[in-house]
Amino acid sequence: MPAETNFKDRILALSPSNDEVTDQLPRYVIDGCYDVINRIKGKDPQYLFKFTQKSAEITGATTALASTGIRELIIVESSEIVCKEVSPAIKDKITSSSSIHYASAKDPVYYILDGSLTIAPTPSSAYYHYIPEYDSDTVNAGATVIGIVGTVETQAFPTEYYEHLVVYAAIKNTEAMINQYLEDDEDIELVNAAQANLASLKQRYESMFGGT
Repeated sequence: MPAETNFKDRILALSPSNDEVTDQLPRYVIDGCYDVINRIKGKDPQYLFKFTQKSAEITGATTALASTGIRELIIVESSEIVCKEVSPAIKDKITSSSSIHYASAKDPVYYILDGSLTIAPTPSSAYYHYIPEYDSDTVNAGATVIGIVGTVETQAFPTEYYEHLVVYAAIKNTEAMINQYLEDDEDIELVNAAQANLASLKQRYESMFGGT
């Protein structure tokens, strides 16, 4: 799907009666981002790095992690060597050369404590890679952009998975529509048609990940 496409138009085109029953389309799209990532992580984890962002360079032992914008830390690297995560309970041992937990330049480690990331030994150049918290103010109008919470809204989610997000949001919109139909005692034929549409959308979504 082209990057300049508006998501709302596409979502409603896939929904029964081209209708929106709540104001939750932006939330459905963002939830779809994480559903896509979780499915990729479970099925093809080597592709997880399509979704990661890279931090600014770290040159000290400890750096504060951002309070917003980071959903999950994926890897930490020091001088291009992937660090092993350890418990902060052994933080004194990783700097002791007599300990089996001693961290060397060839075997660096990191731990997270009180919202800060500590790398040992102290790196000359380090980075962390993370899954961001996504945000979007453009699902309902204009060209949809999936950005990162707390930053200027620029494209942060791979556009090759845009259609996945649209189908996911259409599923959620259709589910909400069915619930409303049932609450309002709508015609059973209308409910059945919406349920058939939902089943088709779910099958389409699963096939996007290689399902049947």
